[in-house]
Amino acid sequence: PQILVLDEPTTGLDLLSINGILEIVKELHKKNVTVVLITHDMGLVSELSERVVVMGDGQIIGDGTPKEIFADDDLLTRASLEPPQIMKFSKILGLKPEVKVDALYKRIIETL
Repeated sequence: PQILVLDEPTTGLDLLSINGILEIVKELHKKNVTVVLITHDMGLVSELSERVVVMGDGQIIGDGTPKEIFADDDLLTRASLEPPQIMKFSKILGLKPEVKVDALYKRIIETL
């Protein structure tokens, strides 16, 4: 398919199954398949997404990169969302907030 819509694909799954879903989505992306992911899992959103569209009361209330969306405290409040744990962790470390594990790892190495 050119476009695949996944609605809460990891809900109720164990970690092994979630990782399997992540790998499938990454492989589809490499094959230029557009994946529309509907989820409340902000960790999943931050790790997989290039673009995030936030809905509230049936309307689009935010549209941007994961970094842009998760840096907008007002938007997160209006949408009743929490930033992903990786972003919170990077702030605790006193580093620039990151939304992807690889990016935070690189920043930690650069800081050492």
